[in-house]
Amino acid sequence: MSISEHTCYERIIWKANKRKLFQRNCIEFADLEEEKKMYIKKYIPNNSTPVLVFWGSYKEWTILCIDILISYYDKKSYHINLSIAKRDFAPCIDREYVPQKIFSFEDLQKLIVQNGKPLDKTIEQGKMPYKLKTISKWLYSKNTKEYIWMPGNFEVYALWGVLIMINNLDKCKSEKE
Repeated sequence: MSISEHTCYERIIWKANKRKLFQRNCIEFADLEEEKKMYIKKYIPNNSTPVLVFWGSYKEWTILCIDILISYYDKKSYHINLSIAKRDFAPCIDREYVPQKIFSFEDLQKLIVQNGKPLDKTIEQGKMPYKLKTISKWLYSKNTKEYIWMPGNFEVYALWGVLIMINNLDKCKSEKE
């Protein structure tokens, strides 16, 4: 028995609630204004189920579907298939900064340097640097070399947590099949 799409949808909503995303610039797709839904739907593949929308404006938004992450900025949409991307996402300060080494969740402290120097001393203690937490506004995908726009640093890390959970659900799905 595999994990159903409905179960995955419910888990994403649960995680978004747990991370207090709905108190920020995030809304469940079902609750989005009809005009915005119609606008965004043209970017969503027919077989994908939209779940969360991170909205800045018609010029900047990101939508999480069960199987794909879509980000729109610079008058272009960027699609990342979550089954391909897996866990290879990294918070970034800006799009001009392409990490030489992309970090996985296991070795993130190796990446978080600027001009060869750690952003702060928490790297030595094995913790996420405070500066990176407060100024990140992008997620970077190693596999697709794409950036995902987010309305703010809180949302970057909350979405990252949701993506980890989706990856873990996929592992459960694979094991059960």
